[in-house]
Amino acid sequence: MPWRRWLNKMRTLSEAKGGPDGAVTRDGVLALLNKEPALEQHPGLAMLVHWLMAGAKTAFIQDANSLIMKTPDLVAALAHLKTTFPHIRRITTYARARTVAQKSAQDLEAIRKAGLDRLHLGLETGDDELLKFIKKGVTSEGQIKGGRKAVAAGFQVSEYWMPGLGGRKNPWTMPGTRPGSSMPSTLIISAPGPSGPFPEPRFTRWSRTERSP
Repeated sequence: MPWRRWLNKMRTLSEAKGGPDGAVTRDGVLALLNKEPALEQHPGLAMLVHWLMAGAKTAFIQDANSLIMKTPDLVAALAHLKTTFPHIRRITTYARARTVAQKSAQDLEAIRKAGLDRLHLGLETGDDELLKFIKKGVTSEGQIKGGRKAVAAGFQVSEYWMPGLGGRKNPWTMPGTRPGSSMPSTLIISAPGPSGPFPEPRFTRWSRTERSP
C-alpha cells in the first residue's frame, strides 16, 4: 500500500535528520519530497502528513456504517490499526442505531475493547412519521435502543439531529421530547456546515516554499 511505503520512508528520513526513532518530522517530509517531487501533488500524502504532524492520536474509520462488518473482521481491522499506529488514543466511526441494536452485547463489548471508542449516530429526528417519510429505516424507539446499547457497551456516543427537518407543522424532532420517551446520556449535536476562509495547511506551505532547489 502506498501509505505504508511513504510512512516508512518518512520515518527513515526523519531519523537520518536527527529525529526521534519512529517519528515523522518536518525535515523528513521535505527530504521525501526532494526524492520524489511528484508526491507534492498527491492528496493522499498530504492527508497522511497532516495527520502525523497533528500527533496521529485519533483516527476515523470512514464508512456510513462500519459496524455492519462481521465482528471478527472489524476487531481484526482495529487491532491492525492500533498495531500500525500505536500512538492512537481514540478511534471513531459512523454507525446506524439499527445496526447497533442488532449487535449482541458481547459483540459490542468486543469491538469496544478492540479499540473503537466513539460512535456517530445519525438521529435526524425523533418523529416516527418523519423517520418513515425520509426512509430512515428505524423508529424512534429503535434509535433509543441503539443509543442505550452503545452506551452500555462503553462507547462515547454522538447523536446528530437535523433541526427543522419536520418543518413548522411538526414540532417533535428528537427522542426525549415526547412524553414517556428518553434518550441515554449521550452527546447531542447538530452539524452546521463549515465556513471559511481556512488557513493554508502546513504541508502545502512546506512543499511550496521550503523544498530544496
